[in-house]
Amino acid sequence: MGFSIGLRRAFALVSLLFVPFACGGGAKVDGEGSGGGGGGDDSACRELFGKACGRACDDDTPCEDGMHCRADKCHAECGEGFPCSGGRTCSSSGECLGLNPAPPDECEPQTCAEAGFACGMMVDECGNVVDCAEEGLTCAANEVCSGNPTECKEASGFADCEVCSHIPDCSDEDQVTVLRGRVVSPGRDDDDTANQVGIPNAVVYLLRTTDVGDLPAIPRGLPDGDGQSCDRCDDQEFGPLLVGAVSDASGYFELEEYVPVDTELLLVVKAGKFRRAAKITVPASDACKTSELPTALPGNPARLPRDLDDGLAVNIPRMAVSTGRIDAMECVFHKMGLSADVFGGPGTDKPVHIYHGANTSDRPAGGAWPLDDTSASCAACDDCSNGTGTNTCRTEHCGGGSQADKFAFLSENCVARSCRSCSACGTGNTTSAQNCRAANCGGSSTAARNDFLDSQCRPYLDTRFLEDASVIGSYDMVVLDCQGTGYDSNGQRRDAHGDHVRHYVNRGGRMFASHLAHTWLYANGEAPYSESDPLSTGLADTASWEPTYSSTPSSGTGQVTLPGYWEDGVSDWTPENASPRIESFAEWLDSEGITGADQDHKFSLTDPRSMCIEPGEHTEVFVDGVDSGNAVANRVQQFSFNTPYGAPEEAACGRVAYSGFHVVAGGGGSNPFEHVLFPEHCGGDLSDQEKVLLYMLFDLGACVGSEPPMIPCVPATCPSDACGFMPDGCGGVVDCGACVPTPVK
Repeated sequence: MGFSIGLRRAFALVSLLFVPFACGGGAKVDGEGSGGGGGGDDSACRELFGKACGRACDDDTPCEDGMHCRADKCHAECGEGFPCSGGRTCSSSGECLGLNPAPPDECEPQTCAEAGFACGMMVDECGNVVDCAEEGLTCAANEVCSGNPTECKEASGFADCEVCSHIPDCSDEDQVTVLRGRVVSPGRDDDDTANQVGIPNAVVYLLRTTDVGDLPAIPRGLPDGDGQSCDRCDDQEFGPLLVGAVSDASGYFELEEYVPVDTELLLVVKAGKFRRAAKITVPASDACKTSELPTALPGNPARLPRDLDDGLAVNIPRMAVSTGRIDAMECVFHKMGLSADVFGGPGTDKPVHIYHGANTSDRPAGGAWPLDDTSASCAACDDCSNGTGTNTCRTEHCGGGSQADKFAFLSENCVARSCRSCSACGTGNTTSAQNCRAANCGGSSTAARNDFLDSQCRPYLDTRFLEDASVIGSYDMVVLDCQGTGYDSNGQRRDAHGDHVRHYVNRGGRMFASHLAHTWLYANGEAPYSESDPLSTGLADTASWEPTYSSTPSSGTGQVTLPGYWEDGVSDWTPENASPRIESFAEWLDSEGITGADQDHKFSLTDPRSMCIEPGEHTEVFVDGVDSGNAVANRVQQFSFNTPYGAPEEAACGRVAYSGFHVVAGGGGSNPFEHVLFPEHCGGDLSDQEKVLLYMLFDLGACVGSEPPMIPCVPATCPSDACGFMPDGCGGVVDCGACVPTPVK
């Protein structure tokens, strides 16, 4: 088998330019190079070197350049003006190398086949130069022509491509080999098809090898100190790539031409910092055809991972999620397929850390809590009542029947659950509230509650990463849920920790801010971008904001801000604010059945409560609110921007996304996610609104700079001991330099 059309043509060109003698040396023939006729006697030596001819020589006393030592004396049979006869070649040491022609009446021209040559060119006994290609004797595209007589030798090893010898030669076929598939989120199980969403802009590729160890490690978080880690599209590292592509708006991809068949391959999928590899084999019967990978689970090898053990070379970005009592962005990740085992509390070895959102007093604001215990005993004890006296349930599950026994058991063995239970007791003076605090906070008073929360529960609060640059810098992405009415209305939290947020995103971090998490953008630094001090760039200019919560519309309509959107006169801001990725976003919405051209790219929104009045100059809008009598619902609903804000494209490093709408509880209520334990509030399928949020999260985590390119094959380089022309593994050849010629036998 050979590579394919491109490489075959490249080798055909090389065969016209290159005479292979023992790994690449060129033959000199009559009328070329050293010429034809004469040569080969001492007269040439005397004319060229005079008295140097015949002088003694040995290893310590070598001959002059152009001469050779034979029988301890210096000789030269040929040289400039004194060519060899019979088509022989004059070497750099003055020796005539090659065939001696037979006398004219005995000379019979030979073909390559008769002389035992399999490729390249040869000089026959008559001194004729014969092109073996004219006899149909050429090497396959994965082979190199070398030796004397020449032969075709497999060159895949030289090109560091152990699978390349299995790339079919499709030069005489109607098409090249194509491998087609679709990148999807995995869903929570194989049958969870409603949550298996197409992933656009994922890089999909085949390795030259099948060694998972050849895949580079993916760094986590930001470097120590003030350095940047920008994850730019033009700086991606993939390992020894053979062929690659970028998935389209619906997640489909095609790998073309350099697709080996009938051998094990390593297929790699990378979306932002999500990565998963799988072993596949393309059947030999699919050579020079389109081979379809399964798109349904469990057979789809191009899906994203559910956990760190789900596939080969798996990576899941390190993320911090700050939960809110009216928002649950953490559920978007869980519904799309990340297993509960991927999530943990702060300080665990899990990729995704669930932090409880804090208020200005650095106490729980009321969102979800991480489930940092898996013991059935914790849940059973927690479910026991809080009443006074001895309780049979507590006796069975909490190690004792009293309120104090329940508190001791939970606070020692189930800390996050204990914090959830104590915090949920509230500060009221009812008998029920007092009993709750007695059972869960170590005392019935409000002071006992606050003492317990301050001493035991602060490690779970989002303040821990917001207040510490090294902690927030350990994450690839932070997601800030909306905390609900009144959150940081006086800017106290922003003023205390906003500088860490600014530096984080300016150094390459990614941040998602939902609704009232706009506080981390509003009035957070006024400094414009400066090439000399990019890390000090402020976030205040990213948008004009309404600083306080003024209206609570329950529904509205969003519209994708495609180029024609402004022509309808529905916005007073400019087309320059449209995201350069807006076309792909619109196509993705259509592929997922959310909205399309027939709906004028509009879709329904629940609780569209954006705080953005107008986007800043460098802010990229995705969704605008339209067709509503409510001014809040008609605001910009989703946008993103690269950081440092206002930096030229080549200096872009991080990214921020904002959404005025968020995850909405199916059951409603003013605080639907208050004091729940993750993931008990994450049931059901992704709604259309949640799918849009998922798209924004993947866009947030994607590489910055130019759009993800169609991934090129990276040509192989020559090993140190190689010479001549070798396949480069990408449909071309690499020149490894000329080799020392050897005599034709």
